[in-house]
Amino acid sequence: MHGIRWRDIDGIDGYAIDAADRRLVYLALGTASGERLELRTDWPGYQDVTRALSAHLPGLDVDALRRLDQARPEDPPAILWWRD
Repeated sequence: MHGIRWRDIDGIDGYAIDAADRRLVYLALGTASGERLELRTDWPGYQDVTRALSAHLPGLDVDALRRLDQARPEDPPAILWWRD
């Protein structure tokens, strides 16, 4: 998948995994049809995406997005936003 239309996003969660030499943190955008777009928090442009998310998705907890970088692999996925 290469993208998701704003109106199709119905949930956002975040999680961390252990890679061979470091911890990777992901933000996952999901749709009602089950599609997911995963973004790594260390990718160039990630901060631009989070600003756009907060502008397009009312009620998104921006502080939770910032705290996501503190996620540990043993933590359960954090639900950051869900469409009502």
